[in-house]
Amino acid sequence: MTTCMPPPSLVNGSLSTDAAGRHAPRSQRILLAIEGTSPGHAFLTQLMQRDWPGDAEVRLITVLSPIEANALAGPSQLILGELMNVQRTEARRQLEEAAERLKGAAPQLSTSLIVRTGDPAEVILDEARRYGADQIIVGSKRRARMLRWWGDSTAAQVSSHAACPVEIVSQ
Repeated sequence: MTTCMPPPSLVNGSLSTDAAGRHAPRSQRILLAIEGTSPGHAFLTQLMQRDWPGDAEVRLITVLSPIEANALAGPSQLILGELMNVQRTEARRQLEEAAERLKGAAPQLSTSLIVRTGDPAEVILDEARRYGADQIIVGSKRRARMLRWWGDSTAAQVSSHAACPVEIVSQ
């Protein structure tokens, strides 16, 4: 279920300014936040069925939770470092697989990948600003109505603070 529709500008293109201050069309930039979703998940399948704009650039992002290492010392820190590397490698592999599936359905898409660590909502909003995203698409797990009403989800936080349209897709 989609909670909001992409704005018409997503299909029609947007304008950027060149060095001389002239407006020139540029590709649509879409930030696709994938939170712990395997590439075969229904969320990605929904996105593959879309009619994507021909000039779209899609940046796939996943955010890893930080692991506190304050109480660890010596060999424990080394083990934690290895675990973090394994987690980052697996997250990157999943994003690569998701990007391949998207490009298989829409070969015209330009994709890039990013794995970051931190609070998911903060990181997604920060990356949207850095990337100059025209739209953010984020998955939302089905939750009880009361939890959604309180807005504790990453999707709710992103949609209430983003500087661009946010589309929330049920996972």
